[in-house]
Amino acid sequence: MNEARSQSNALPFTNITDSKWFVTGAALFLLLGSAFAFGRAYQNYSTPGPVFDWSARGLSDFHSMYTYSLAFRSGVSPYGAFDQDDLGDLVVTRPSAPFSPVIFLIMLPLTFLPLQMADAVLCLANVALIGWLARRVFLYAGVEINRGWWLAIFGFLVFSRPGHITLYTGYFTPLLVAGTLIAFHHAKKKPWLSGIGILLASAKPTYIIPLLILLVFRRNYKAAVIGFLYSGAVAFAGWSWLAADSSYTAVLDSVRHGQDAFQEDVTEFPVNTWTRIDLVGMFAKAINWNPDKTVYLGAMVLLLIPPGLVIRRLALTENNSSATGLTAFIGILALLVSLYHHSYDCLLVAVPWLALVLFGRQTIPRLTDIERILIGCLLLVPAVNYASTLAARNFLQLDQYGAVWQSITMLNGICLTVSLGVLMVAAFRPHCEPGS
Repeated sequence: MNEARSQSNALPFTNITDSKWFVTGAALFLLLGSAFAFGRAYQNYSTPGPVFDWSARGLSDFHSMYTYSLAFRSGVSPYGAFDQDDLGDLVVTRPSAPFSPVIFLIMLPLTFLPLQMADAVLCLANVALIGWLARRVFLYAGVEINRGWWLAIFGFLVFSRPGHITLYTGYFTPLLVAGTLIAFHHAKKKPWLSGIGILLASAKPTYIIPLLILLVFRRNYKAAVIGFLYSGAVAFAGWSWLAADSSYTAVLDSVRHGQDAFQEDVTEFPVNTWTRIDLVGMFAKAINWNPDKTVYLGAMVLLLIPPGLVIRRLALTENNSSATGLTAFIGILALLVSLYHHSYDCLLVAVPWLALVLFGRQTIPRLTDIERILIGCLLLVPAVNYASTLAARNFLQLDQYGAVWQSITMLNGICLTVSLGVLMVAAFRPHCEPGS
């Protein structure tokens, strides 16, 4: 981790970005992006109910999490609670997917607020976390923060497809992304802090499972063990709370119920989604197949082996072990394409990608200029691909199951996978990093 390598002169166009006009314009750009997301959320505001309305998705993901967390607070399992009338009008389309109780505990304070007030707090928290991510582009690259550049990147992330859909639906993606970046960044020198990042990422199994495997491949054993213990202890505490008035067997049965309800929801079938970015999801979409969880987990293990071995080989000699270094970048891309993920999860790649674009010769010096440009262009696609949206499909009047639409929806995942391949090839090329 080369945090000491502060090179403020590495930032291009600082004479422009330092001007008050640029700073003001970047701030207005950020406000415009926020207004766009939250204006849409207000216009298409979602009310929790038994039938999901695709025309009213504003903050819908948060409303589901709010209801699940309220059930959790009441001692009712959110994985199976909504076959009952425990929470009055606050019901959702289906029980919770098998999220860790970590997320219900994090959301718990918001359940003491009325829904609309909780909406406001969640929206502010998500924007703040995206701003935090924009700062990590500089801090994790060891470069002094420039206010104009920071505001411009902040605004770009808010306007980006992953940032916009996160703010619009109120999903907790920024929390997962922050935890994963902290886990990678501090794994070598501050494993206890990396463990806290793993704890945050453990809210969603599709993050923590590949993350722990990749950290082991990266030889970050202490961080992986500490994170496993942290997340396991908190999850056990949450499940113990739910089991207080029933039993652990009943809680585990409810978790399986939630997983089954998720698996059987036709809107989650790969062929029906336009946001999947993982390799299994794209393959299943292409052949109209709906794999079960054992297929996903088995494929994840196989898909993680090649990048994992590359990471393991490079970890001993890599000079930059930060979240913007080569092993972390490979790990982040591998995490995204190896197991069930959607377009909003592409926010995870923003920090190493933007650091590569701005400071690539410092963060990953073994890459050639051509490789940096190629990866920069490839990863721009999932950031700005507004063609892979329900609104675009309706506007263009494309057949949901037609080849054109399915190709558009697979473009993000293809770009992520090709970028991963380029980085893995570069990792095998002989190179002597500065200071090694």
